[in-house]
Amino acid sequence: MASQKGRQAWVNLSYTRYKDGKPVKRACDVMKEFMESFTYSDCATGSMDTMSVVLNNSDSRFNKGWMPHKKDSMSAFIVTDNWKNRSKEKMCCGTFIIDQLRFSGPPGICEVGAICAPETTSFRTSERDKTWKKATLKGVSQAIADKYKLGLVFKGHDTDIGTTEQSGETDYSFLCRTAEEYGYGMKLYRNKILIYDIAEMEDAKPASIIHKYQVTGSYDWETVMSGTYTGAKIRYMGDDSKEVSCSVGKGPRWLRVSGSAASIAQAKKLAAARVNNENRGTTTISLQVRGNTNYFATSVVMLQGFNKLSGRYFIDEAEHRIDATGGYTTSLSMHKIQGRVTV
Repeated sequence: MASQKGRQAWVNLSYTRYKDGKPVKRACDVMKEFMESFTYSDCATGSMDTMSVVLNNSDSRFNKGWMPHKKDSMSAFIVTDNWKNRSKEKMCCGTFIIDQLRFSGPPGICEVGAICAPETTSFRTSERDKTWKKATLKGVSQAIADKYKLGLVFKGHDTDIGTTEQSGETDYSFLCRTAEEYGYGMKLYRNKILIYDIAEMEDAKPASIIHKYQVTGSYDWETVMSGTYTGAKIRYMGDDSKEVSCSVGKGPRWLRVSGSAASIAQAKKLAAARVNNENRGTTTISLQVRGNTNYFATSVVMLQGFNKLSGRYFIDEAEHRIDATGGYTTSLSMHKIQGRVTV
């Protein structure tokens, strides 16, 4: 009888550099020969996804003819075989632009860092001033996506944001901030901008269960009692230049919010998003489990076996790491899903 095949995990990583304006690709099997470790960080919102590859540079090829250059790109898939079952599974990490390079030794090591961003750096580096009039969140997102030739995936109901000022901000930081102000998350993935209603994502059915016995090593759970609010009061300047105030939720713990709004309805949306954003980070947990391609940012998991710490959690960041021996782990940073203040 043939022996059962053991669990296997590896990375299919291809590298593309540009020589005389033409792409030159190093295939997956070539890169695998030199790979010491691979790390992929998948973030829900507020930060770009990143990739880091440690390469064996004992023959100095990576600081000679094979030296990486900024704006080169890497594409990666994590592949598992017989990991959770007998089938082969694959997770696409996407395409990343090189933005960091580090050499050390002995032994000779080359570490390449990359970020998930459009090829044009102006999306995250060029600051500009613009007044967006009679705008909606989806309309602004689509305009920015079109400008950089990116796709747009918008999950949730569109919302009016009125007249909004982009002042000395990059398009990336402006869109990320504006989405957050109205209770939405933003991330880049596979040449697309994803804008999603965080509340709708948190209400999704848990994609998987993590029991305490699955945790490898330690876990870190924390809650901040003083940061939980039961409602928000907002003051803003109305169209007649008079100060207007309104509230969402109820006492006794009020979050005081100030800003600008064109109507009470818009002010309440801003206040509810702000208080929910504040409450979202009050209870968090970080832990490491055996590598799993089903764990990704923006998904919901159910923690069991942690007694009163158990419950529904939202994955804020999933870090997948594979070393040269095929060891595969996933580290998760999550927040506990709380009751929300609604308009």
